[in-house]
Order: sequence, then C-alpha cells, then structure tokens
Amino acid sequence: MEIKVLNLIPRHCRQLQSLCLADIHLGPNVLKLDPYWNLRVLIITSYNSMGTMPWRDDDLVWMTRELPHLERFYAVLDKPLGVEDKWLGPMFTLQALVNLMEGCSKLEHIFMEFDPTEWFQLEYISRREKGHVVCNDSVRHLSVCNSPATSPERLAVILSKLLPSLEVITAEANSEHVSSWKDVAACHTNSPVFRSQTGDGIPRIRGTYYTGMTLCTLESLGL
Repeated sequence: MEIKVLNLIPRHCRQLQSLCLADIHLGPNVLKLDPYWNLRVLIITSYNSMGTMPWRDDDLVWMTRELPHLERFYAVLDKPLGVEDKWLGPMFTLQALVNLMEGCSKLEHIFMEFDPTEWFQLEYISRREKGHVVCNDSVRHLSVCNSPATSPERLAVILSKLLPSLEVITAEANSEHVSSWKDVAACHTNSPVFRSQTGDGIPRIRGTYYTGMTLCTLESLGL
C-alpha cells in the first residue's frame, strides 16, 4: 500500500521549502515526497530499534528522486530512551550516499549515518568499474555522525570521486571512529577541514508515541 504524503497536510504546503518528517511505525519505503519538488531542506527522524521497520539504501531513491532543489538533507536515526541495543548500527550503507547523489544534484550539506566499511567500499568500486559513475560537485559539508570507517585512504579516494568539492567533514566527538575520519579528510583530494561535534543540533518533533507520521515546517519548530 502506498500512502501519499500530499493527502496528509494542507494543499498550500506544496510550496514548502523546508520540511521535518518524523515517524516510528510507518516504513520509509512507502514515503514519496515528489509533490514537494520545491523543498530546499528535508529532515527525517526515525527510531532505530527492534520494533521498527529498518531503513534501506533504496528508500532514499523513493524519497529524493523528485526533489531537484534539495540543498540540505538530514537523516537522524534515534534510539528510544532507555534502550541499550548495542547491536544497532547504521541502517544505510555507502550505496545510500550514492543514491542520494543521483536523486539530488544540488545538495550542499548531508547529515547521515551510514556504513562505508570494507565490503561496501569494494562493492562501490566494482559498480564504478562497470560504468555506474556518480559525481556531485555541489556538496560542501558531509556530517557522518557516528559512522564507522575502515581503510581511510581508499575511502578518501572514493569520496574524492563521489564528492570532489567537499570542504568539511564532521563526526561525533565521542565516536570511536573520529581518528579514521580525520585520516579520510587528510587524504581527500580537496583537503576538507575535519570537525568534531557533540550533539547534532537537529530538531525533534516532541510528543508521545507517534501512531503514524508527523509533518511540520522548520519554522514551526522555532528555527
């Protein structure tokens, strides 16, 4: 079943330039945001826990394929308070980043936790060698949150081809992968600045348990 977001908010919201979407029960693969082609900023928050439908790389294809003006994309996967599921890791992989690049050519800032470790690096290289070449020179800032990182030099080569104009790489200050991302920044051909940060500064839609989906503008969140 496909649920159209357009039916859930007033008609005038078709002209929204910023949107924050939160859900915990509704699978992201059924969300199509193409009616909001004018969006510049998209924030998606979701719980990452055993009781929720996992996100997949291809979900970004569905959600961003019709957003040609998108400049900032934030995907925040939170654990519910009190949950200590240490097995929970990134639901996205390096391919999700590639999918995002293909769907949104004007992106400038990406905030997303993803898995770019060994196997996914090799998979990306294999696809590129077969002719699947993706390059986005508009992205300036990549926030990797708590993303893992292995083989920093090879990952830097991949990101140099994928995001050649990158100027800033940001990672969580308390992440065990900070030093690896510093190495990635140092080896990237554009020599982006590396920054660490505490907390993401991304607004959350406060309330009780969501029974489906909540939509609001950034302005209504006080931004």
